[in-house]
Parts: sequence; C-alpha cells; structure tokens
Amino acid sequence: MRAPAGQGWFHLAAAAILLAGIAPGRAGADQSDSFNFATGGTLTHDSNVLRVPASSSTGTGVHNPLVADTIRSVYGGVRIDKPYAQQRFQLDYTKTRTRFDILRARNSDTTDYRTAWLWYLTPRMNGSLDADQSQSLVEGSESQGAARNLRTNTSKNFSLDGNPFGGWHLLLGASQKEQKSESTVTTSPDFRSVEARAGVQYKARSGDAISMIQYDRRGEYTSKDDSFTTITDRNYTERESEIKFNWKPSGKSSVTGRAAWLARRHERNPLRNFSGPVGGLDYNLAMTAKTTIVASVKRSMTATFDPLSSYRVENTLSFTPKLQMSEKTSLQLRLDYSTVDFRGPIVAPQGPLRRDVLRSAVLSATWDITRTASLIASATRQRRWSNDPNFVFEATVLSVTAKLTF
Repeated sequence: MRAPAGQGWFHLAAAAILLAGIAPGRAGADQSDSFNFATGGTLTHDSNVLRVPASSSTGTGVHNPLVADTIRSVYGGVRIDKPYAQQRFQLDYTKTRTRFDILRARNSDTTDYRTAWLWYLTPRMNGSLDADQSQSLVEGSESQGAARNLRTNTSKNFSLDGNPFGGWHLLLGASQKEQKSESTVTTSPDFRSVEARAGVQYKARSGDAISMIQYDRRGEYTSKDDSFTTITDRNYTERESEIKFNWKPSGKSSVTGRAAWLARRHERNPLRNFSGPVGGLDYNLAMTAKTTIVASVKRSMTATFDPLSSYRVENTLSFTPKLQMSEKTSLQLRLDYSTVDFRGPIVAPQGPLRRDVLRSAVLSATWDITRTASLIASATRQRRWSNDPNFVFEATVLSVTAKLTF
C-alpha cells in the first residue's frame, strides 16, 4: 500500500537527519558558513485539534465534535548570513507542508521568510532594514471551526541607533504591519498599521541598559465581514509609552523588564476605546552549570471585535526549569498559568463578561545527534476553563521533531 505523500516526505526528512547523525566526517556546514540549507519534519498527535468541549455547538448552531488527529509536517529552506565590509545581509526562507489524517480540509502549504540588511554608517551609527512573513493555521481555540483558516502576518521595519557620546543612544524607527486571515476571527481581527517610534537608551559598560521609547501607530481593521462596520470603527490610533531595562545582578542571574502604558482610540466609536498598563518581567537564574530557571510574568491588552468585547486583558505567569543532562541532551519543563478577561462590551450583556483561565504544561527533551542534526520530543497538556461553556477544553499533544542543517 502506497504511503500518503505527506507521510513519505516526513519519513524522507527523518531518514536524512538520522543518516547525517551517523555519517562519518563533516555532516553539515560550519556555523560560520554564510550559506546553509535546513530541513526537517514534525509528527504530532493532538487529542483535541479544534479545542472544543467533548460536545460543543459554539453558539452558532454548528456542532463541532472533539476530534483527535495525527498531523505531519515537513519543511525545507535556505539561510544566508553574509557580512560584507561593515554591512551584513541575511535571508531565511522556509516552505512547510502540513497534512492532517482526518481533518484534511485543514491541510496547508505555508511560506515563511525574513530578509534583513544590518547596516553600519559609522562606528557610532547603525541600524537595520528588514521584512518578514509568517504563515500559520489559526488555532482551534480562536477559530472555533473545523475549516482551515490560514493566517499571514507581514512586516517591514527600519531602525536607527545613534551613539553621540558615552553610553547614550538615540533610537528611531518606523514599521508597517499587516495581518490577513482566510476567515474572520473575533478575538484577533485582521488589520493594517504603520508605526513611528523614538526614544533614548543608556548602556553601561557592565552590559546593563535602560531605555524609554514612544510609539505612535495608525491602523485599520481589514476584515471582510459585512457585519464588521456595525460593531466597530475600522480606523484607530494607538500610543504606547515604554520603559525597558536589562540588569545583571550577578554572573549567574539576569533580569529583563518592560513597563508601558497603552491607549487605543476609535474616533467614530469611542465605546471601543481602551487603555491601561502592559509589560512583563523575566528572571533568569543559572542555579548550577547544568540547571537554569526562567520565571516570568506578562500582561497584555489586545483589541477584539465582538458586540460583547472590544479588547481582552491577558495576565500570564510562567516557570521554566531546564536541565542539561549531558553535552548533547537536555530536558525542559514549561508551566504557564493565564487569565484572560474580555472587556469593553458595546451592547448590554445578559450575564457576566467572558473570563478564561488557561493552564498548560510542556515537557520537552532534546538530543543533539551532531552539531547540525537534532531530535526533539515533547508532551503538552492544556486545560481551559471559561464561564462561557463553549470555550472550555482539554487537550494533550505529543510530538517528535527532526532537524538538519547542512
């Protein structure tokens, strides 16, 4: 019996990596090489692909059963990192083929890329000019449907870092971003935006740094949903004032932080306006030569469009211990606890506003077969509680990934 095309490609990629791991001599390119190929594949079993309860109607009258599925994906790409005089040029281009055994309507072929010019005008003035694209399936927890919903995010960015004297830096930049989805997602609507930013930064000789940056954005929601204009204003402005810092209190620990005030305004529909604090804090500790711990807290505010919600506030606590068992093997555990509050209704709700609590645990093991080939196995357990029963789910995800760079 002939194997499906996706399965054949996965087996071919895995075999290539294993052969590279046992082949004598130089299995791949040196890290200093400016041109490399990358390939690999992932085999995943997901107990609840659509992230729905065992019995769910999602409030639309369409029943979405709990579906367990096996997903195979393979990728291939090229990576270029070429210095020339004081300049550096980079390109990372990847094509990925994803196939589902049961939910075949979700099959997809995606293209991701990033290209960048890291420029230096003088030793005291440098910056970057880059563009990137990423494509992925919208998770079932957002889309609440069995059909494929492919999302494409693109961005273009320019940045300038001027060092007039001492440890002081002047930071300037501009960006353009766009998100497109095949189907409307109320929790993360499609948009197009431009951004201008300016700030100052001080870098100490120890490596510690602090910066203050002001962001100004103008955006437009681009959803093709006909009902969109009845529940929101397509155009918006956004201002964000940010303070960031990097601090190394000792040789074994580091702290990075970000605190900002975010304000979004809709001229034609002020009921959609929101503002508040956002940011995060990460603490990294090397307990021993083989054991590290990362603890973090994060708060974000994200626009939504729905009659019962204009934005959502997400608070997340994370704890990630990692054990380097040997030179080639490591074990990592990541624990996340998040609360998500949906706020800013523009119609009077009949009950309490939606609130979710998401818990997840990810255990992963990595084996670096050679300097250029590796295998990664992971097990993920997710649980979400919600006061809206349509958004409660549990899921277990098991995966094996093989990677090769040559």
